[in-house]
Amino acid sequence: MRKSWIATVAGGVVVGALAVAVATVGDNSTDHQPAPATASGEQTAATAAPTTATSVPTTDTTAPRRIVTVSGEGTVKVKPDTATVYFGVSVTAKTATDALGQAGAKADTLIKVIQASGVADADIKTTGLSLYPQYDNFGKTITGYNVSNSVTVTIRQVDTTGAVIDAAAGFVGNEITIGGINFSVENKDAALAQARKAAIADAKLRAEQYTAAAQTSVGQVLSISELSAPVYQPYAADASAKSAAAAGSTPIQTGTQDLIVNVTVTFELK
Repeated sequence: MRKSWIATVAGGVVVGALAVAVATVGDNSTDHQPAPATASGEQTAATAAPTTATSVPTTDTTAPRRIVTVSGEGTVKVKPDTATVYFGVSVTAKTATDALGQAGAKADTLIKVIQASGVADADIKTTGLSLYPQYDNFGKTITGYNVSNSVTVTIRQVDTTGAVIDAAAGFVGNEITIGGINFSVENKDAALAQARKAAIADAKLRAEQYTAAAQTSVGQVLSISELSAPVYQPYAADASAKSAAAAGSTPIQTGTQDLIVNVTVTFELK
């Protein structure tokens, strides 16, 4: 019995060694991982898909445009065709009611005279009405009330401006006030076109000077922008009823104005 038991143990050792040897020969990898088990408990071999890195060549070979950006200015002298006169009346009376009544009557006369001089009703606009108490030298006692009523008048026949002022002063009298006069150009489309053309030409000339210094040349226009609204340099003058009455007529000289256009232009370089 003892010999039989020893033989059995020895046989088991040999079989176990052979099993280990077979397992060692069948595994050629240095880091063996067991295959995953299926739902039935069987193991399946895991296959890893190969990974391939693909580089996409760049097709955008467009170089950035070479440009030059300059400013240009165009100036055109224009003769004004419209006058804006700031008329008014000023009346002082003992009571506020009397002052308002007298100022209202004078303002009505002023407007009617201006209309009779050929100014359209749409070109006469009330722009101010005020009532203030008047005090004595000590500033304590009210001595009366002053009412001012002002209108802005647009005279589109600029050559008649002096005659309109004279007529208003003659009928309203010493209560008339004239706050000033401005001249402008109503029909300016043709002058603006000339100024813009001159501004573009000025910008191109400057671009050519820069590119010549850089040994290149001016190409096509890429963008144009007008920096601001056209600039006027108006002529303004003050007048008064007293000087108009003394002279007998009011001379008006409109002179000329500068209409200025500023632009920014971007050119492509050749």
